This record gives sequence, C-alpha cells and structure tokens, in this order.
Amino acid sequence: IAETIKIFDKATASYCVDVNDDGSFIVLSSYTDFVFEYDESGVVTNFEDYLENAELKFKLTGFDSSMNIISENEVEGLSDCFNKESSMLTGIYSYGENYIVDLVNGLVLVSKSGELLDFNNDEMNGVRLGKDSNGDILCTTFQGVGYMDNETLSQPSEIINTSDTAMISFYEGIVKGCGEYKAFMHSRQGIYGLTEDNKFVLVVDFGKSYIKTDDISVFASCKDGEFMAYSVASGKMSVYTVLPDDYNPERKIIDVVNINSGSSAIADRGVEFSRMNEEYEISITDLASYDNVKNDILKGEAPDVIVYMDSGIMYRFANMGGLVDLNKYIDSDIGLNRDELMPNVLEAYEYKGGLYGLPELFNVQMCLANSDYIGKENNILTYEQLYDFYEKRPEGMYLSYEMYFNTSAFSFFCLQSLNNWLDYKNYTCNFNSPEFVELLEFCRDVELKETAFGYGGEAEKEYMNEMLTALKTKKEMINFSDCFGVRGIISDLGQSGLDYSETTIMKYPGNSNVGTISAQDTYSVVANGDCNDGAWEFISYCLSEEQQGTYSIFGFNTLNKKCFETALDNFTQKGDTPKIHENVYNGVKYQYRGDLTPDEVQEYYDFVLSCTKLAYRDNGVDEICYDEYNRFIAGDITAQECAANIQSRMEIMLSEQS
Repeated sequence: IAETIKIFDKATASYCVDVNDDGSFIVLSSYTDFVFEYDESGVVTNFEDYLENAELKFKLTGFDSSMNIISENEVEGLSDCFNKESSMLTGIYSYGENYIVDLVNGLVLVSKSGELLDFNNDEMNGVRLGKDSNGDILCTTFQGVGYMDNETLSQPSEIINTSDTAMISFYEGIVKGCGEYKAFMHSRQGIYGLTEDNKFVLVVDFGKSYIKTDDISVFASCKDGEFMAYSVASGKMSVYTVLPDDYNPERKIIDVVNINSGSSAIADRGVEFSRMNEEYEISITDLASYDNVKNDILKGEAPDVIVYMDSGIMYRFANMGGLVDLNKYIDSDIGLNRDELMPNVLEAYEYKGGLYGLPELFNVQMCLANSDYIGKENNILTYEQLYDFYEKRPEGMYLSYEMYFNTSAFSFFCLQSLNNWLDYKNYTCNFNSPEFVELLEFCRDVELKETAFGYGGEAEKEYMNEMLTALKTKKEMINFSDCFGVRGIISDLGQSGLDYSETTIMKYPGNSNVGTISAQDTYSVVANGDCNDGAWEFISYCLSEEQQGTYSIFGFNTLNKKCFETALDNFTQKGDTPKIHENVYNGVKYQYRGDLTPDEVQEYYDFVLSCTKLAYRDNGVDEICYDEYNRFIAGDITAQECAANIQSRMEIMLSEQS
C-alpha cells in the first residue's frame, strides 16, 4: 500500500465495503462515542456497560476512485437490527436499486439514501453473501447455494446443485470470479469455481495442496489460476496457484471419506499428516450420507477410512463385513495401543467381539438435578422412579425447561435413549413392550414449559435467565446434558447457580444401571480399502496424545486416557481455595466455582467409567419413531398401536440391515 488515507474522523467499531468496477466504492460503517476500559492484561472491564448503554450509529459513505467522498447518509433504525453481542457488518453489496447488508444474524435492505427498508433475521439468519463477476448476489443457505432475486430478502428460489455426492459448505466465503469462472467459493475442501452454466469445479484442493483450513481466512482471485489469501492464524499473506493437471504424487494415497460430520479438524489433520509423512498422503472427500459410501464400496471403489457421527453406520458396515477389527492393531506395537485408550469407550464400541470404530471425542449422557429434591443416592432413575418423582414434584416445577414442544419428552426419553429399546448388537427391539407403551403416554402428557425463544427483547432475556437458574430455584426437575467434559459440567453448574455438592448427577433414565456415551467423529478402517495399514497409521495420528492434547486445555472427554486425565487435573482445585470465575450472560453478571475438589473429580471420573454403552444414532430410526409418535399425539392411533407400528417397521429395517 503506497499511501494510507484517513477517511473517517470518528472511531469506527466495524465497517464493510463494496467496490465497483470503476474503482468507486461504498462503505457502511458503525461508530460510537462509547470508550472501552481495559485492565492490565488487556481485558475489557466495561463490556456490560457497553451492551446496556452504548449507542451505535451507522453511516453510508460513497467514494470515487480517487478516495474523494461523494455522498454521506446516516442509516436510521439499523441499530434496532444490530445485536451488539452477535451481529457484525460482514458485507454490503449493490442490490438492484438498493444495498443488501449481511449482519451474520440476518440481512438488511438499505436504500442508497440510507433508508432502512427491510430486515430478515428469521430464514436468513446465518447465511453468507457474495457477488459474482456479473454483479449478481449469491447466497449460501443450509440447503445450498443460490442467487438472490435482486429485490427482496427472501431465500433463493432455486438452489444450485453442488453434486450428487459431495457435501460442500461455502460458509467460508464467496468472491468475484475471473476467466472461465464467474465466482469462487471457499469451503473446507478447497476453492471451487462456479462456471457460467452453474457447475462447481474444484480448482484448488486443500488436501492435495497441504493447505489447512486456517491457512485461508479471506481470499480473492488475482488472475486466472492464482489466488491471494490472508490467514488470521498466521498473520501471513500468500498466493496460491491451481494444481497442475499432470500432478502425480509418488506416495500412496489414503482415501478418507467424511460422512456428514461437519468437522474441519479432519481436513486439517490430513494436511498435517501429509506434510510430515514420507509414505502416505491423505485425500479427503465429504459425502452427505451412508448410502453414498455404500454404493462406492459395492462398485469396488472403497475408501480406506470413513469418519462419521451416526453410530448406526458402524453397525451396518460391520455386519456387511466392511470394516477392519481394530483389536489387531491396538494389541500390537503399531500405532495406538489398548492401554492408551479410555476403557469405557473401548467397551462401548465392542461389537460382536470386534472393535470396528474409535471416536476422537465422546460426550456423556447425563441428567442434573437439585439434590434437595432428587438425592445423590440416585445415579440413575428407573422409569417408575421418574414417574414417581414427576407426580410428587412441587407446584411450579416442570420436568425440564427443554421440553417446550409436544415431541420434546419423546426425543429425550426415546430417541436419545434408544439403548433401552433397541439392541443393534443382536438386531432386536422391544418397542411393543408395556414399558414403552407407558412411556409414550407419559411423554404425551408431560406439562410443557412455554418458551420465549425467538421473542427477542426483555421477554427472551428474562426467560433465558429463568431457564438457567431453574434447577436451583426448583422450577425444573431434570436438566439434560450431553456433557463434553469436566469443563462442561463446571460451566453448566456455574450458569445454574448450583454447586457440584448441591447437584445430583445421573445417567439418562432407564431400567439398566449402565450409562451411555455419544461419540463425536468416529474413525473406521474399511476392509477392502487399498491400504489398511496406512489407514490405521492416519487414525493413530489423529487420536494420538500429541493431537488430543489440545482438547485437555478445554476439559474435553478424549479417547486418549492420558489427555482425559490431564483435562481432569487442569480443573482440579489446588489447595484450600477454589478458583472463582466471573461471567456475564444476558446482561446478568454471575460468579461460579471454576474447578472441582479432588474427591469431586474422582466421582466424575468414576461416573464416566461407568458409561459403557454407545448411544445409537440412526436417521432411519428417528424417522420411523417420529412418524408414528406424531400420529399418536394427534389422536389418530392409540399408544398400543403406536408401539406396535414402531416395532413392526423397526423389525423390517433391522432385518434388511442384519
């Protein structure tokens, strides 16, 4: 940059820019007279005051190509759409006769004179925008990518098909194209070009180029075949070129398929592994579903590794003979060994005498209760005990604040507790049992807590604060927690206002005293892949102490036992004085204990070790159960008919999969 020109006199909180082809540009800026105060370590000390009292103003400023101001307009009313905690000015674009603005939590339509015309924070919350080389606006949604209509803030009426198999997320960015591409899009896999006939082409493959996702924070096309990128993580600017067509790696390729997991960490690990390994190179493909992988295997195009979240995938592939038993590796000197891994997780993943998958992280399915009502002697409630505590609950106490839909109780007690009704190891189910019929009726009749989610303003704020403290105030009987680690339970209790000593920690209700874990990304070696040993070497790298050590800082439940125990130690009280943390939520300041005593840590560890079942996750099961349950609560069928229908349909599904 040859010269820096000051274009604003006031301190600017944030801004976004849209540049025209002739070099002129428009800037939308926010500014405030509020002055932040900092402590010695650089932490803002008056952020709560900022949230409550700071007045944000917004201005549209137009510049010609010589940086001369040619227009200035205040944008009235935009502060009402701007949430100081979650909104950002991430983009402004010419949009027909107006401008469209991306606030992260919604889209705003502003006239060129600064008039606020529309705001959509419902269906357009979390979308991303970008301009193609024709000046048209592309929008990423949860369904895919499409063009806006140049007039309204509605979702695109048509979604561009990314492909039949690839799960591509372009939330990282869309920029103007050049050459044969009208736009470029940054995803976890790489940089894609969008052709004039709306076809996506992968032009920079991050895995093959050894580029990590945090190597590129923002990017722009320089010329045909080159991209300039900036990395926030490294603070470096780089230029990337398109991979040559004749690229031919000399190392063996380990094909990794990521089935709908949504994790970018796998891609980064693939890059890191490829950078340091002399024998193997990782190629990662994201696929949307189990069926995509099954079809590839049936066609003889099996990957070497699959990564997935739904545990049902492991059981299906194992029954097909499609996965390698990892016991032969963890009992050898190759890579990870059994003693390095959490024993409860190994037991949970055991299937028909084999070990067909290993997770990176795991959650513990637990319920929290106020010990004044449900005593600590109850580390799990049978269904009869659950019904009894519910019937005898004090006036004003709800079963759970999370149960505000008529399907909520069914989701927690059935779909998140499938182990009580479904046995994947033997491919049997007992949904037609009297206990399940009774549970259906209980779920239907549970008193729902009216929610204020989405109301905004003081109503939502008051509801959220009431919900967080509901256990302490005895307005909630049970709080469900898919606990990711020791830090998670400390944080949950901190927000609730309860101390660990005042809390009963229980497994999900059921008639078995065995607790359940749910997995994050699970890794499996595909039996007829080209390189089983290389696949295991990559998995061992991903699940090693070196790679999992970072999770210890955040108190996560890791597969690696040493990292798990390090996390516990990090959150164990040292000496007689506990750590006291302070936080602000919804404008309310609260203090909480940031660690646990050694005895409490041991109690938590023992609880985790007692959780030796793997939670069943299967979209097909969910669809069957919801379909019949919705008919039941609508009054179309009885509880007995609902249970019988689920049983019948599940038996058919299990017979097809076994």
